Amino acid sequence: MSRDTSGIAAAVEVARGADVAILVVGDRAGHFQTGTVGEGTDVADLALPGVQPELVRAVLDTGTPTVVVLINGRPPALGEIAERAAAILEAWFPGQAGAEAIVDVLLGQTNPGGRTPLTFSAGAGAQPLYYNSRFLSRGMPPLPHVKPVFPFGHGLSYTTFAYSALSIDAPQVAPDGEVKIGCTIQNTGSSAGDEVVQLYITDPVRSVVPPVIELKGFCRLTLLPGARRRVVFTLPIDVLAFHGVDCDAWSSPGKFL
Repeated sequence: MSRDTSGIAAAVEVARGADVAILVVGDRAGHFQTGTVGEGTDVADLALPGVQPELVRAVLDTGTPTVVVLINGRPPALGEIAERAAAILEAWFPGQAGAEAIVDVLLGQTNPGGRTPLTFSAGAGAQPLYYNSRFLSRGMPPLPHVKPVFPFGHGLSYTTFAYSALSIDAPQVAPDGEVKIGCTIQNTGSSAGDEVVQLYITDPVRSVVPPVIELKGFCRLTLLPGARRRVVFTLPIDVLAFHGVDCDAWSSPGKFL
């Protein structure tokens, strides 16, 4: 990866004269060290490759509101970027139609509704960092540098949503039964948009150490401004089963949150 910084000054000059700066950074795909991400291309540092961190910092230092577009195949360290950028658009490696999709999102012609399928951290020292980690795996008390910058399931759009009327149809359920968990979602913004409703559970009295939370269901829905919809998850109790110390999957009575 090049260490040439000769173009940074020109980028800074352009950013200073702009109302908004759009900065596209990320990875180059390539196996076995022919790129910055890919099979056989491990790294010891999650910072953006090459001189890109210097470029991002220099543009942010101009004070111009900066939108950072990420073209990448791994979750880079986003500590400083998350704190200082006006917005971050995660595009991954979007393919041949990616440029058009990115422009549509930046111009507001498409309202994004995706959610990150992994966790973005502040740096490599926080690894491994994943949403369903075990209790105490992040320290006691939790260490500040292992707090996710953007957790699994995070995502924003050009509108807002409100949750209300949370319900569960039964406080106790038999091992072979099911439970219905519902809520009402309303688009409280001025634009049509998608919300991804996510159902997580935790089992604080499990006989083996459980994950902090576990995703057990999700539903993506489109709502016009002011519209609302009822979402109900039907959760079979057997999805709450876990592997005990004998490595067999089994369920036990408990309190689930």
